[in-house]
Amino acid sequence: QSLVDAAKEDSVQTADISADLMEQGEIPALVKLAIITYVKAFWTDSEDESSKLRASYDSIKTKMSVASYFSTYEEE
Repeated sequence: QSLVDAAKEDSVQTADISADLMEQGEIPALVKLAIITYVKAFWTDSEDESSKLRASYDSIKTKMSVASYFSTYEEE
């Protein structure tokens, strides 16, 4: 559970993902994928696999950070 919480916190802090979105009853599929990828990256014993998964996680975060659905940015 702590890795899941860490993934959520990292997404909120580094990708400007809405914290409210992380607390919804039904988390969007892309957020779930990011969380799963984050956990797998730290759970695997393979350094090569971990590196690939971290790169995938960073890519997913980038996609979420530019999508207005996930962002905390509000137009005035």
